[in-house]
Amino acid sequence: MQEQSGDGDTEPAAPVVGALEDFQRLRVLLVEDEDFSARVMQVFCAKCDYTVQTVRSSEEALEQLAADKERPAAERFNLILLDIVMKGMSGKELLRRLHELQGPDDQVCVVMVSSHSQREMVEECLRSGAESYLVKPVRTEDVARLWQVVMRHHLSALSRRQARQRAEMARLRAETLAERERVRRERLELEQQAREMAEMQSRCSRDAVEIQSRCSRDAVEMQSRCSRDAVEMGGRRGSSSCNSLLLDRRRIAISDRVGQCSGGARIVCCLPGIAGLLRAVER
Repeated sequence: MQEQSGDGDTEPAAPVVGALEDFQRLRVLLVEDEDFSARVMQVFCAKCDYTVQTVRSSEEALEQLAADKERPAAERFNLILLDIVMKGMSGKELLRRLHELQGPDDQVCVVMVSSHSQREMVEECLRSGAESYLVKPVRTEDVARLWQVVMRHHLSALSRRQARQRAEMARLRAETLAERERVRRERLELEQQAREMAEMQSRCSRDAVEIQSRCSRDAVEMQSRCSRDAVEMGGRRGSSSCNSLLLDRRRIAISDRVGQCSGGARIVCCLPGIAGLLRAVER
C-alpha cells in the first residue's frame, strides 16, 4: 500500500511497513526434545532475527502458551515450531489440543517439523490445523521464509474473521429487514382497524340518528292517538249525561202521572204498567 505525499511523490504507508516488520521479526516457541535439532533451529532463527524460546516437551509448551496469554499482544508468540515425534505427548496430540483450546481468532501459526516426509503424515498435520510442514534436515532458506507462512496464516485468519463479520452483518440486516416488514404489516393492520372503527362509529351515529327520529315520530303519533281517544271519550261522556238527563225527565213525568191517578185501586191497577214503562225507559 502506498500513499501520496505533499510534493506528489509516493511513499509506503507506515502502518503496513510496521506490520511487515512485525511479521519479519517473529517470536517463536520451539518445541523440540532433541538437543542437536534444537540448537540448529536456534541458530537458524537467530540468523533470521527471530526471537526464540525453546521447550523440551508438549506439557511445557502448554504452560508457556498459558502464560503467553497474560503478556501484551506485541510480546506474544506468533509462531510455534513443533516436532512431531517427542516423548510423552506427541506433536500431533499437542496440535489437536491447541486447536481445541484456542479460539478461531486466537490460533497461533503452527509449523510441524519432522524427519518423516510421508504424504499421509503431512496431510494429516495440515488437516489438524498446521499451517506448514518442514522436513528435517531443515535449511536456512526454509526458516527464512517462515515469516511469509505466518503472514499467510494471519491473513487467512483475518479473512475468516471478516467472513464471519460479513455473515453476522448479513444476518443482522436480514433480521432488521424482517423487523421492518413486521412493523409495516402491524402498521397496516392498525390503519385497517382504525378505518373499521371509524366506519363502525359512523354507522353507529347514523343508527342513533335514525332511532331518535323514529322515536320522535312514534311519540308524536302516540300523542295524536291519545288526543283522539280523549276526544272520543269526552264525546261518550257527553252522550251519557244527556241520556241520564232524559231518564230523569221521564221519571218525573211518570211520577206526575201516578200522582194524578185517584184511589188506591186505580193506583194499584196502574203500577204494573208503570213498572214496565220504567224498565223500558231504563233500557
